[in-house]
Amino acid sequence: MLLQLECQSNLRDFLLKKLQKQEKIAASECQKFTFDCLGSFRNNSENGFGLKVLMQYT
Repeated sequence: MLLQLECQSNLRDFLLKKLQKQEKIAASECQKFTFDCLGSFRNNSENGFGLKVLMQYT
């Protein structure tokens, strides 16, 4: 759980930096970041959290 929270924080920072530069963010980028950070998708909530964060900031 701690790893997941750290991943969410890192992903949020990554997305905010892109948004500040007004760069477009592809959903695939978000999924790749999620996958790289967690190492694997264990269930739907982990699989989807990156996209949920993305949707909150776009």
